[in-house]
Amino acid sequence: MKAFALLFTLLCALSTVVADDCRPWTWSWDVNNKRADPTAVGAFAAAASSSSTSLSKSSPSSSSSKGTPGEINCRNWGETYDGVGYWSCNQLAKDYGITIEKFWELNPQLAPDCKGIKEYSQYCVAGFVEPLRSSDGFCGPKHNNATCVGSNFGQCCNAETWKCGETEADCSPGICYEGLCPGHEVYTTDGACGYAHDYSSCAGKWGDCCSIEGKCGTGVNFCGDGKCQQGNCTGWSIPT
Repeated sequence: MKAFALLFTLLCALSTVVADDCRPWTWSWDVNNKRADPTAVGAFAAAASSSSTSLSKSSPSSSSSKGTPGEINCRNWGETYDGVGYWSCNQLAKDYGITIEKFWELNPQLAPDCKGIKEYSQYCVAGFVEPLRSSDGFCGPKHNNATCVGSNFGQCCNAETWKCGETEADCSPGICYEGLCPGHEVYTTDGACGYAHDYSSCAGKWGDCCSIEGKCGTGVNFCGDGKCQQGNCTGWSIPT
């Protein structure tokens, strides 16, 4: 054994390859739990800690990294052990308090039947799909739905200018399309409202009442008895 060790040392010293090729090939293994340390060096640890080449692995406590649009920015990982099957994806989603739809979004290589899930491997259980972030200050539907969040131009997309900003107007209901605001999914940014328009609410410059025709405004024609379906109605309103 000593002779073999001496020969190995001499070969490393005389070799013309990079010195790192002779580094120890080690990994950490927990005998009791039969699991690999995902931070360890070596092929086994790399296989155990990787679930997809499309995932951008990062610590849940780290700041949001700016990756490639469409890339999965994972913020937490769940691990499988022995005995996996078609039920394992549902079990991981349940264990980490997310819906199975969210699990599929974060692990598209397993959707929709959990086929290919492996033992002693990690899969994403918290994170998001990296959006297209504004690189020129423009945002919204007219600019490939670029988001202002994480950009250097402000965190709110102004639906009047389709530019990112951080003023009170930029982030106010009725003007802010998306970003650090409720956005168009809650408040209309074009004056259309109510049940025919995804139940968008009225606010800001559009008024505080949604008429039965699905238009925002103020006064008796929008808020009056029999005229109002949603908002600050003064009389009865149509049940939503």
